[in-house]
Amino acid sequence: MPVTELACLRNAALSIKLRAGVEEQAKYSNAKTSVLSQIEDPSYIYILGKWDSVAQHMEEWVPSQRNQEIMAGLSEDLELAWIRHVDLASDSVDDERIPYSAPVVAIGRYTVAAENIGGFGSTFAETKHHLKGFGGRRDISGGWCADRDGQFILFSGWEAVEEHYSFAQSEGFKEFGRIRDYLEEFEIKHARWEFTLD
Repeated sequence: MPVTELACLRNAALSIKLRAGVEEQAKYSNAKTSVLSQIEDPSYIYILGKWDSVAQHMEEWVPSQRNQEIMAGLSEDLELAWIRHVDLASDSVDDERIPYSAPVVAIGRYTVAAENIGGFGSTFAETKHHLKGFGGRRDISGGWCADRDGQFILFSGWEAVEEHYSFAQSEGFKEFGRIRDYLEEFEIKHARWEFTLD
């Protein structure tokens, strides 16, 4: 099953070594790979990369000699905060995309108890048009984590963080916000694109 990697790293100094490492990852996976920096705390960066499967990433690329060489050069500067593999294909429809062209990307991590997954899924499907249509057309993409039960990741594009905050004050959010009834916890951070390699 194809998955999208979302890794959150904490960096002391974003260096040329990181870019070289991401270039190697993009070559290995033969897919688009992007780096974003968190707005709330710029010491956090995200790597967004596509893989044929979790196994290709974790069992082939991660232990590979080339990746280990790259990581050895970065280990003093980077710390892995967390990593998720998101199944964006299963729950997405044709008009949902990762917002690569948006100046700001909201990255939401929603934790849902097993007994609430169905309710969350149907409520999200019924109300996501409020998010997609707020202030015009925007790209969103979301899916369940393949390696973390009950965790849903949502990407949404915005012109600015303040625009996202204004959605939370809107009439549409009253409907979309019903997803909170099914959540154990959630975290939303904002990021800017640093670079993308194809």
